[in-house]
Amino acid sequence: MLWPAESWGVVRLGGWAVERLGGWEDGRVESRKYAVFQPSNLPVIQSRRDMSIQVEIPGQKILTLTHLALDLNGTIACDGELLPGVVERIAALKEELAITMLTADTRGKGAATAATLGIELRRLTPGDEAAQKARFVQEIGAEHVVAVGNGANDAKMLRAAVLGI
Repeated sequence: MLWPAESWGVVRLGGWAVERLGGWEDGRVESRKYAVFQPSNLPVIQSRRDMSIQVEIPGQKILTLTHLALDLNGTIACDGELLPGVVERIAALKEELAITMLTADTRGKGAATAATLGIELRRLTPGDEAAQKARFVQEIGAEHVVAVGNGANDAKMLRAAVLGI
């Protein structure tokens, strides 16, 4: 599926900017590559082919991300309720990545939240959730995983993933 060229340009979202790069064919985006950058201008190059995101770390390497491992409470939700803007952002990301939400589901809203977002839920068993999250990342191929979390039980997952946020 190709997007019309006129739909591209520079878009700014919460401090991020998205700019379309190369790949035009008959007025449409051929490769769907674009750069995402913060004010630091650290480039991220994305390609919708093969449902992945490529992140170029200047002077280092290019990461090919295929999966997002996502914490629930404190990361995308507060007290079990999704934060504003999360639904839209996840909708955009799931076109680029497979997404799994990892949670101990202490508030009992994990299944409903995953259904609302249209993503996979991995419910953790009580006890050493940090190790379970890290093991999940390793099982799906840590070299292609971006992990997002904010708690002490996310630290091992963030270290295990090729990109931890």
